[in-house]
Amino acid sequence: GDAERIERIIARVLKTVLLYSIGVAGVMICLSQEFGAVLFNDLDSAKYILFVAPLVPVMYLDTAVDSMLKGLGEHIYTMWVNIADASISVILVAILLPIMGIKGYIITVYFTEILNATLSITRLLSKSGVKTHVMLWIARPLACVIASTKAVHFIMSRTHGSNIWISILLSALIYIVLMICCGGIKIKTLINRARYILKAT
Repeated sequence: GDAERIERIIARVLKTVLLYSIGVAGVMICLSQEFGAVLFNDLDSAKYILFVAPLVPVMYLDTAVDSMLKGLGEHIYTMWVNIADASISVILVAILLPIMGIKGYIITVYFTEILNATLSITRLLSKSGVKTHVMLWIARPLACVIASTKAVHFIMSRTHGSNIWISILLSALIYIVLMICCGGIKIKTLINRARYILKAT
């Protein structure tokens, strides 16, 4: 019944999910070659990591939005959207996979994930009335992750380093610093989250 608190929570969740997932997607895209080599010992797999990485924010967002819809009592709507998602997936896989192979599967995943997320987000915004700043929530982390991964590529090329875990760690640290500098993350929030995690463990 506390509409203002619900709006604040929804806005905070959407902002946080986008901040995190865009960072993850950016690192996956920029380090796709390294991921392919280290995780699968196959450079060909890098192109598939590159293809699927842009969907990471959509998948994270869809999961979070579905959870919030259930919290608002929209269980039935969420169930029907997920049933439609699964049904369309089966149909598209049956049609596209024999013709296009793995590319048909990737097209199916893109179509169904975007459709599911769009339907869920539209419902959440209409039910909650929350005011979003989507362009700012997307543009700011996107600019920061591009800058951080470019910086890491520059650093690693100058030091002749190739350790993927160091690259990921450096990308994450620079990304967080840049987000703090541009106001996307508050230091106070980081401290509070760290305290919460420490208490939970």
